[in-house]
Amino acid sequence: MRVFFLIFFTACQSASKIIDTSTTTIVEFEDLDGDGYDNTEDCDDGNPLIYPNAAEICDGIDNDCDNDIDEDVLVEFYADSDGDGFGNPSIINESCEQPAGYAINGTDCNDSNNKSHPGAEEICDGEDNNCDNDIDEGLNIDFFVDLDGDGFGDDNNIIVGCQAEIGLATIGGDCDDGNPAVSPISTEVCDDIDNNCNEQIDEGVQTTYYLDADSDGFGDPISTAMACAPLEGYVLNSEDCNDSDTQAYPNAVEFCDNVDNNCDGTIDEDSSIDASIWYVDSDGDGFGTSTVTYNACIQPSNYVANTLDCNDDNDEIHPNANEICNGEDDNCDGTIDEDSAIDALAWYQDSDEDGYGNILMTQTSCVAPSGYLADSSDCNDGNVNINPSADEICNTEDDDCNGTIDEAAIDSLVFYEDADEDGYGNISSYSIACEAPTGYISNAGDCDDGNVDINAGEEEQCNGIDDDCDGNIDDGAIGSDYSCPAESCSSLLLGIPSLPDGSYWIDPDGSGAVESYCDMTIDGGGWTLVAKFTNQDSRSWSNAQSNWIDDSSFGNTSDLSDGSDAKSELWSRMTVTNFMLNDHLSSADYIYTDDDCIGGTNLSSYFVTALGSFPYTDHNYYDVCAVQFSYIPTWATEPDWSSQTSTSSQISLNASSTITIAHTDDGGDTSGIISFYEASDGFEADVGLGALEDGQNYTNTGASQDIGGPTSCSYSDSECALEYPETVFFWVR
Repeated sequence: MRVFFLIFFTACQSASKIIDTSTTTIVEFEDLDGDGYDNTEDCDDGNPLIYPNAAEICDGIDNDCDNDIDEDVLVEFYADSDGDGFGNPSIINESCEQPAGYAINGTDCNDSNNKSHPGAEEICDGEDNNCDNDIDEGLNIDFFVDLDGDGFGDDNNIIVGCQAEIGLATIGGDCDDGNPAVSPISTEVCDDIDNNCNEQIDEGVQTTYYLDADSDGFGDPISTAMACAPLEGYVLNSEDCNDSDTQAYPNAVEFCDNVDNNCDGTIDEDSSIDASIWYVDSDGDGFGTSTVTYNACIQPSNYVANTLDCNDDNDEIHPNANEICNGEDDNCDGTIDEDSAIDALAWYQDSDEDGYGNILMTQTSCVAPSGYLADSSDCNDGNVNINPSADEICNTEDDDCNGTIDEAAIDSLVFYEDADEDGYGNISSYSIACEAPTGYISNAGDCDDGNVDINAGEEEQCNGIDDDCDGNIDDGAIGSDYSCPAESCSSLLLGIPSLPDGSYWIDPDGSGAVESYCDMTIDGGGWTLVAKFTNQDSRSWSNAQSNWIDDSSFGNTSDLSDGSDAKSELWSRMTVTNFMLNDHLSSADYIYTDDDCIGGTNLSSYFVTALGSFPYTDHNYYDVCAVQFSYIPTWATEPDWSSQTSTSSQISLNASSTITIAHTDDGGDTSGIISFYEASDGFEADVGLGALEDGQNYTNTGASQDIGGPTSCSYSDSECALEYPETVFFWVR
């Protein structure tokens, strides 16, 4: 409480009392409005709503007696000059009540335009109508500068705006904005200008002129020029048929000059002023008679230019004919069968009467003189044993009159040229003689007489050359070593059908040769050994899928040794279609597929697919392949199971000639990778190669065997080795 010492005058109303004692002075003040504050603190003790710390309200009064009126409660109002309900944020009036001409908000971006305020529709006026700090947004388009005022603007001179102005167009495409006569809708006229802006000049309006190269007044229809005005050297017509000849044009005089002078489509017609007179040649011998004539530039068929034929019914009689012995005047010289007749024979004297005449003693006539013959081939008309019919013998005489002594004599020998002097002659270069010519020998056998290392006595090498001259290249050498491999056993056999079974080097893909055993006998041969299966060693095929599908190799496939599993590199490298199985105890017998079972791929790729979902949980299989077979192997049967025998109808090779690939039986308890039970019957899938008695798993126990059937040998490795002693050979081709 504030304490004031006051002096009261008698004229004032007594509102307090002063108590003065000897020890204490008490001064009391009155609270006239009963608001809890006396008149020393209350700035208006007549109004109970006014006192210190009262809530300040906007009423033009100092409600809380802090000497400030309406502090912190005044409302800001913003000048709204355009009366659009939105105020100018720059002009503020703090007041308790909204003054006239003011708005409660200050969001107007242009208080001088009542069309500009938040929420207003943006219009094309160069103003920010909706106060979003963008002017004319969404309304602008491209205008094209139109300098020539033809309504089309320049595509390369664009102004962005929302309202067209003078000098602007909404359509471009004007290719000459300095010429109002040029625009996309202008009519093209012939003026060397692109009037309609289609990138073509004077199209459709030019005149076609034709080149008149020979200046005869007629144009060439092929040589044209389009122009708006006549061109020098051109005319309007295209009637000239030869514009390089001044004498060729319509209505010109026709000559015999191989030219269509008058351009009527015909060359050198019969009416040509210089046409020749031709005489009929009825017999076609080149000589005519004057009985029938014809005028033409070109010689008509059956007509000639002369009248010299003395018999126009016989084409062998004419002035140029040869006189022959036929009782006719063939050459029209007035004489028949003169001695000069071409078939007048030369007759030759035959003094030794051996039937052959002496060429040095002759007479010519159509009929033989006495003691003369038509033959002139006797080279010694004084020896009856010498004539063309005599046999040549080695006697230093020309017995057969061929001009050569002792050639091809019946008692001569054949000698062969030996150019490389290797002791073998070239059979293609030989000489038949009585004695060997220099450089010739009596024996042949050389197929390359320029190479001393090639002849019938050489051993064939793998070099792409027929070294031993037997007509075959590298025969007996291909497949013989690593450096000379064959593509496959079948390709070897194709080259040399007589090749025996044995070990050869094979390289099917150019990745390196592999020594492999080839069967060249069974079913035409050509089988390549790529794997061995046996129970005589540890499992390699029934304990895991990997060896069936990867490119690993192990063991020996270069011979038919038994007792160990093996897998060749060729398993994953050779492209094959079928496979064959036999075993070392019955190697002459076989089972082979004959229906493209593998399908033209390598075995790894084939089994990746075939074993993708194998083993199955119930009866299923990947494929069934037809087979040919000569026996039923014991490793394909289980003779001790349920009293089966090798003749049981359950055995697939008895019931149907098929092999099943990746087979699980109908109970899902046995599986076989190559099974010998029918696919349609789930019975005992675990007999064959890769037999799994635990049908849904590969195992490394006696329940999985590389060959045979685990059930029949009681899942015992030792018993299975005894019951199935075979080593099965897996061949492909």
